[in-house]
Amino acid sequence: MSSTHSGLIRVVKCPGDYMSYALADKDFKKDEIISYLDSASYSERAYTSVQVDSDKHIELNCDLVYINHSCEPNVAFVINGQDKKNWFLKALVDIKKDTPLEFFYPSTEWSMDQAFDCHCKKDNCLGFIKGAAFINKENLKNYFVNQHILSLIN
Repeated sequence: MSSTHSGLIRVVKCPGDYMSYALADKDFKKDEIISYLDSASYSERAYTSVQVDSDKHIELNCDLVYINHSCEPNVAFVINGQDKKNWFLKALVDIKKDTPLEFFYPSTEWSMDQAFDCHCKKDNCLGFIKGAAFINKENLKNYFVNQHILSLIN
């Protein structure tokens, strides 16, 4: 498969399950929109899906699926309502070229299809990632979290 975001991200394919990842292919400034989620389509909840509402999921259908989790993310999938014109990936911090792109999975996921042990090795690592429903509300305040997740919390 050819790159879907040439000049923006580069996918590094690695042997083994869930080992491939996405790198920034250029510098990005904090709050810069990296990409709109133009190729997304509604789907069932799955390991690769992104939750966009309390009961709706999408597949990204592009290289953005290689953006892995971190408890100290540098990007966020922003979901503003049901119109995919308002869905995008943005930089949370300044990002240098060749930096792995990572987002906080519970920022979009209430209860994940497939929980996993986090290996981000950050000081604030949460350890086991199952979704926002399983994280203390006070801890979630330290992260960008989409409105549909905030609504489910309340």
